[in-house]
Amino acid sequence: MTENGFTPTEVKIAKGGIVVFKNMGTQDVWPASGPHPAHTGYPKFDPKKGVKPGESFSIDFPDAKTYPFHDHLNPSHFGKVVVE
Repeated sequence: MTENGFTPTEVKIAKGGIVVFKNMGTQDVWPASGPHPAHTGYPKFDPKKGVKPGESFSIDFPDAKTYPFHDHLNPSHFGKVVVE
């Protein structure tokens, strides 16, 4: 992820898998569950602050479903984790 968005915007993983969001940009990025700004779709999916450049945030996905997410600091950037 960077301040310009998420790459890729869709990730497919197995149930119970972990996704690592690494900030490869120059500004803080805050990946969080939808909807913005409440993050109630999967409340655990919220680092509660921006992820600094070079740092990462890891989150596990326990249920087979689609988890939409966004950048809380720039909610026009979004994506989804599809758990199969």
